[in-house]
Amino acid sequence: GSQFCASQAYESSHADELSVPAGARVRVLEMSDRGWWLCRFGGRCGLLPAVLLRPEGLGALLSGSGLHRQEDSEEARVGDPQRPPEIPQGTTLTPMVPAHPPLSAIQTR
Repeated sequence: GSQFCASQAYESSHADELSVPAGARVRVLEMSDRGWWLCRFGGRCGLLPAVLLRPEGLGALLSGSGLHRQEDSEEARVGDPQRPPEIPQGTTLTPMVPAHPPLSAIQTR
């Protein structure tokens, strides 16, 4: 499986889910297009919302999350269609967690 990092803490609400702290390194055993991935953390296996997981190491670089752009230059700030909208400092955006599918639906995909 691939190594990923939890972007924020997640508290399980079903027996087949994992609880992880923010920054936890998890191993993804199975990916699914249903929004939940089968993962291993702390000797346990269970489901985690995929939106909370970020690639770690080389995977992070290849996905772009580890690359730094020159944000301080005026050229990078004016009219840059790739730049996300400004978010006030101290504001935390919570990703939308999809509906929880049964574990069997993840394992059959």
